[in-house]
Amino acid sequence: MTWDDLNQILAAHRLEPPSMRLSCDGETLLVGCYTTPVATRRHTVWHRLHPAELHARLLEGASLALDSVDELHPPIARLCEAIERELHTRVQANLYASWSATEGFGIHWDDHVRHEALSDRAGMEGPRRPAVAAAG
Repeated sequence: MTWDDLNQILAAHRLEPPSMRLSCDGETLLVGCYTTPVATRRHTVWHRLHPAELHARLLEGASLALDSVDELHPPIARLCEAIERELHTRVQANLYASWSATEGFGIHWDDHVRHEALSDRAGMEGPRRPAVAAAG
């Protein structure tokens, strides 16, 4: 994935939080910092990406997250499909992009990521997060 590829995706798709978001220093930025609200004829509001504001937030150290980029970029879709065939499970690719070394999202766990499928098959051991009980 190149920056040109990402620019094409951002220009061609209506992407809104939570599938596309910016974070800086572990905090999610307000959507109004990089979008403009637009009302449709059906009286729904969506947030149009404002390229100059997105650029400014990235220059300030924000990180961009784009969920399910495999649904937007055919080469990544093909990669995910190949991994799915090997692991026999659904695979989703998220994109994280930044122009700086500033940590955008902070240290976190992704409960939806099946890290163990790959690490167990490769015979790797490492720290794992304790199981979280489902709220009941």
